[in-house]
Parts: sequence; structure tokens; C-alpha cells
Amino acid sequence: VTFAGPAIQLALAGLLHVLIFRTEFLGKEHPIFAIFIFQVYLVSLLWGLINLIPIFPLDGGSIVLEILQRVIPNQSEKLSALLSICLLIGIIYYVYNFANQYFSIFNMLILGLLAITNLERLQRATARRDDSADWRS
Repeated sequence: VTFAGPAIQLALAGLLHVLIFRTEFLGKEHPIFAIFIFQVYLVSLLWGLINLIPIFPLDGGSIVLEILQRVIPNQSEKLSALLSICLLIGIIYYVYNFANQYFSIFNMLILGLLAITNLERLQRATARRDDSADWRS
């Protein structure tokens, strides 16, 4: 179910890719419509790909969490949160140091909020694990 959103976005992007690059459907007689379809294609493609990044709460993060729950159920929440935090730190570092054209306060705020959300998830998962260990003793 989690993969359905990005799959639909990427399927739409694939369909629009065929319309734009493989056919003469968007000829020169309708330039505004062609620009609109191309913009929808870009948004669908990028939105689908960004949504697959394994950062929780994006769909990619939910997919990783589901896989981890099947493989290592006791550590899945903690590992998912750690992976998300590490990826977010890497993305923030890259954008801040190398991709200056994408640096904006809004982007850093969104990435920072995602990092805080995952830090809270990590703290909850660690506290739950500690509580269950205390209960057993």
C-alpha cells in the first residue's frame, strides 16, 4: 500500500514521457498545453522519486520500516529512525556545502523538521526498549 503513491506518480510520469518524447502529440500548434504537460511530467517524476527516499515519514521510509519489521522486528523502529537521521544529515550537509542554488531557509526548515521527527521516533523507540527491559527484570 505504501508503494502505491509513488508507483502512481511514476506511472503517470512514464505515460507523459511517452506522450512528450515518443509521439507528436504535443506539436508546435499548442505550446501552452505542451508546457503544462511537461510541467506535470516533471512534478510527477520528481515527486515520485523524492517520495521514495528512505526517510520517514516519506513513503520510502515507510517501506524501509515495513521491511525492517519483517526482518528484525525488535529493532525496526530504532534502525528506521537512525537511517532517516543519517540520510537527513547527509542531505543537509550536501545542500548547505555543495548545492548552493537549492539552499533556502524553507528547504532547511523542512529537512530539520524531518530530522526532529525522526529523533523523537528514535527516543521513543529507545525508551520503549528500556521500559520492556525493566519490566522483565
